[in-house]
Amino acid sequence: MTNDTYHIELKPIQFFCSSEETDEQHVDYLSHKIACDGTWTTPITCEIHTGIIMDGNHRYQVAKQLKLSLLPCILLSYQDNRVKVNYQNSDQPYDVKNIFEVILYQNKL
Repeated sequence: MTNDTYHIELKPIQFFCSSEETDEQHVDYLSHKIACDGTWTTPITCEIHTGIIMDGNHRYQVAKQLKLSLLPCILLSYQDNRVKVNYQNSDQPYDVKNIFEVILYQNKL
């Protein structure tokens, strides 16, 4: 039996670590939509210990733009069976060790 439920919690914006570049126009669009709707609808999925964003880099940039201090998130581990990491536009698996090495190194520069 698999556990397909996710726990959502609030984390300070400083916890999160961006994992990819974002499209500024898309960030502006999302920022406007969230501000107008007055609602944040989708939590950011991130690695439980490092805050590396698995899904939600654009939403993270929106939160910074809107000067939010807390963000709803789903905390997961890359070892979680529900997490699959592939090369972009491919079904080829990506070595998760590279994520930690590249992302954490880049964010320390």
